[in-house]
Amino acid sequence: MENSLVSIRLIVYLSDNPWDCGCLINELKKHILERYNYRWTLRYDNIRCSTPLQLKDTAVLHLNHISDCAILFGARYGLSQFSEITILFILLVSIAIIASLFIFFIYYRREHKLKSKPKYGDILESQSRIALTLSQHLSGSPSSATEPLTPPLESPLSGISTKIPPPPPPPIIANF
Repeated sequence: MENSLVSIRLIVYLSDNPWDCGCLINELKKHILERYNYRWTLRYDNIRCSTPLQLKDTAVLHLNHISDCAILFGARYGLSQFSEITILFILLVSIAIIASLFIFFIYYRREHKLKSKPKYGDILESQSRIALTLSQHLSGSPSSATEPLTPPLESPLSGISTKIPPPPPPPIIANF
């Protein structure tokens, strides 16, 4: 009796059934192609797609690779590969726009701070007025208001002046 059970061959006909030719149909096609020698016996030409509508009544054997397989989360939510790629593209573009706006904001803010700070040696208008008023008040002489802060350009620089420091000494040249 054991030998008779082993010798029994079960034939399963897949034809005349409504097949969903979505992403997972590639496995069925692979199974069919592995048993291609039995195509007439198993009536592989009658295994046809019922869904999706654009593949309705197409033989599974004649299908090309189905590229509409979901990559990330489409299998769970019923999205196609094209929908997933579109969502990912929009997400990446949004992140790029937000990042560039953030970088631009930081750059603009930094430039604005640098422009608003006085540079070394710059005297603000309010500071210069206070300094002149204070120096006139402390000196007590009305002539200090008319005294120039810098010597005129026509005056010789070689003369001794308390306002201008002496020039540096000439360089020493050593002869060897």
